[in-house]
Amino acid sequence: MRLLSKYVLAPALVGLLVGPAGAQRSAPPTASQVTPSSVDAPLYRSPEVARALDLSRDQVNRLNELTTRLQTRYRDQLDRVGRLDARLRDARRRELARDYNNDWNRDARDIFNERQLSRYRQLEFQSRGLDAFSDPDVGRRLSLTEEQRRRLGDLTTRYNRDLENIRATGRLRKDDTLGSWRDYMGRTRTEINDILNERQRRTWRDLTGDPLDIPPPGLRGPTKAPGGNSR
Repeated sequence: MRLLSKYVLAPALVGLLVGPAGAQRSAPPTASQVTPSSVDAPLYRSPEVARALDLSRDQVNRLNELTTRLQTRYRDQLDRVGRLDARLRDARRRELARDYNNDWNRDARDIFNERQLSRYRQLEFQSRGLDAFSDPDVGRRLSLTEEQRRRLGDLTTRYNRDLENIRATGRLRKDDTLGSWRDYMGRTRTEINDILNERQRRTWRDLTGDPLDIPPPGLRGPTKAPGGNSR
């Protein structure tokens, strides 16, 4: 089963949505559509993702410019969201996240090559983690039953709690902490496989591609900045 720690909502948009306080509270989600565990870094800035895509320094610079431009464009709308009635706020945030994500992916087509774009979409999907299963479109494509939704929901609740515990005890950023997290993720994938049937597992693999584990923020050690290639 392909599963990643949650990494980013729409690339960097969530940082504007929740602000610093929300960033501190946010536990695990995601990628472009779910509440992330890291709200300040688009998915492509993850060293693991940058290496998997073989991003050049020029591509990273252009993606940074794209992200900054869209953040600026959406900032006023996001500021107005905070003044909405609580009943409308979440719906409007989801709408803006969807629009932002669509704009980002559309403009990124001119920066990624075909292989990179296809793989980025898979990794973006992976990065949403267990929350991806709550997406209505994912539910339809997998034809999840109510029982499966319940079991996946219970697993998500436990995952979020356990990841917070791993973060709380893993601030040392040692190899054994990362090893423990990867072991935990392996067990989580096994549990997901036990919930999904074979057809659903094939569909999920098609959506996410080969797995690429990205350590949650706070658990990764020092890494080189992405885009070291000058191409």
